[in-house]
Amino acid sequence: MSQVRRRQFLIAAGRLLVAQLVQAQQPGRKYRVGALFVGGGAATQLYRSALRERLATHGFVEGRNLAIDARGACCCAPTG
Repeated sequence: MSQVRRRQFLIAAGRLLVAQLVQAQQPGRKYRVGALFVGGGAATQLYRSALRERLATHGFVEGRNLAIDARGACCCAPTG
């Protein structure tokens, strides 16, 4: 193999390798879900856990491709 052909081969192989590495490092799309939980305590934790589990069955994992913005609301009326 001549020097020119060897150089062309190495350049082409290097470009292919770099292209694959760049493509592998592209981050996927990140989804954001907003959830409003009424009340508080253990029930809220159960609902949030169930939401995470159900989304995971569809391929959405919190911290990898999903962010959950959860907020709580109290439905208690003021007394007095």
